[in-house]
Amino acid sequence: MKKGISPVVGAVFLILIVIVLGGMVFIWGRSLVLDNKEQALGEKLCREVEFLVGDFCYENVSVENLGTGQIEDRISIKFSGRNDLAESELYGFLISVDYGAETISIPSLAYSEIEGGVSKSINSNFIKNIEGIERIIVVPKIEVGNNIFVCEGKEKVISWEEMEEC
Repeated sequence: MKKGISPVVGAVFLILIVIVLGGMVFIWGRSLVLDNKEQALGEKLCREVEFLVGDFCYENVSVENLGTGQIEDRISIKFSGRNDLAESELYGFLISVDYGAETISIPSLAYSEIEGGVSKSINSNFIKNIEGIERIIVVPKIEVGNNIFVCEGKEKVISWEEMEEC
């Protein structure tokens, strides 16, 4: 006598496998379409971004090094920003410090989002050394869904010679 699964049980297993695989393909395809929509919307909003920055200055700040507990002197870049894109919020800024031979990117500090039509004062995260800085580059970021878009091509640049202490 042959042993194996009955044709009915085999058919049920095949149907379950097809349903599971079909569900996986559907979920993958749906997430791909949603990501493409968010990408397209992010690129569109980045093209429309109009923001103004000004009043650049730097400030000496004493902060605690959480690793050592020591108080260390750091520099924070400050500037004012205005978001003229009424239908979108600027999520923050990517601030690049150009030393000529290398560029270091630092984020803006928390709560640097700017709603449409609003002006706000922004602080950068901390810089250890100002020796040799040639320029500061500020690029806006926007949030679309779960994605953050850095709006390349919308940067504002200021030379270090133009910077003053706050």
